[in-house]
Amino acid sequence: MISVTLSLITGLRVSLLQYDHFSFLAPVLPQGKMHTVHYYSGVTLALASTCFILYRLTFEHKATNNKYHRSVNWFGYVVLLVCLISGFTRWLDLANVWLSTVHYLSAIAIILFLILHSYVYFLTLGKKISR
Repeated sequence: MISVTLSLITGLRVSLLQYDHFSFLAPVLPQGKMHTVHYYSGVTLALASTCFILYRLTFEHKATNNKYHRSVNWFGYVVLLVCLISGFTRWLDLANVWLSTVHYLSAIAIILFLILHSYVYFLTLGKKISR
């Protein structure tokens, strides 16, 4: 979670050079050269994602019956994979303009995933708390 947050915060700062959609956040985003921090948080996120995949393949886990929860999780997996691949290609300097846009939009989709995912837990745990 720390790596995702750090990647989003530093990525939004870097993206302000090209996109001004989040210019209202400029005063609260970190200042300075954020490319290195964004790179290392992306590497950390890629390693954590690889460990998660190995964990899921190695150990049994209890699947949820909630279709919305499964759909949101799969949305998050796909978006994170797209973001990691597009970020890696940008790091290798193989990306063109449309792939940079895909990387930016996938970061926005990760923000959407975080909102949808927290909504799932609010619905499921909120019911348990109110009893």
